[in-house]
Amino acid sequence: MGLGHIVSGMETLPAFIGGLFLILLLTSFTKVFTVLSIVRVGVGLEGLGMGAIVAGFSLLVTFVVMQPQLEPIGGLQALLEGKLRAEDRVVTTHLKPFLERNADASVRERLAKLRTSNGVKPKDEPKSDGAAVENPQDDDLSLVTLAFMLTELREAFELGLLLLLPFVVIDLLVVNIITALGVTDFPARIASLPLKLLLFVSIDGWTLITEKLLGGY
Repeated sequence: MGLGHIVSGMETLPAFIGGLFLILLLTSFTKVFTVLSIVRVGVGLEGLGMGAIVAGFSLLVTFVVMQPQLEPIGGLQALLEGKLRAEDRVVTTHLKPFLERNADASVRERLAKLRTSNGVKPKDEPKSDGAAVENPQDDDLSLVTLAFMLTELREAFELGLLLLLPFVVIDLLVVNIITALGVTDFPARIASLPLKLLLFVSIDGWTLITEKLLGGY
């Protein structure tokens, strides 16, 4: 089943929910949100109502990344309003090049081989005389989208791990210091939070992370 069937099938969903589904599949939102969520947990802000802020910030970064691709079709607003439900050609024309550019070639190749081994062949294109020929394109939209999502998640976890390590080191140091002092009734999380915030602010963490995410596209 191609992505066009998925897009058309979302006609049964409310426009807003279908639009969110398309944003998750076809934009950089998944990677950005995953990285920022890992950082939020690493700093220790998961219980302070930061989830909505991280989601909103991720949507804003996604808009900056996707603006060249989405501007011809009305921006993120077009996705949220479900205007692309029955316009798979528009998605292919404006978004598929972005997906191909940011999908790892080795992942696409492995998925294509897996699909072939399972007996699923790419859709053929008709000749001018009515006969069918093999599609010259290596991948259809659904396969490119899957490769894009796998690549985005892998890169998000790689970047998230690098950003998480300094906070883990601070947590370990604080735990060791508290244990050495014998203050067992004082939560290490509370003691380490100011240090992690101080580190994050001193290096201008939000700006550095945003630059790293934008530079990845």
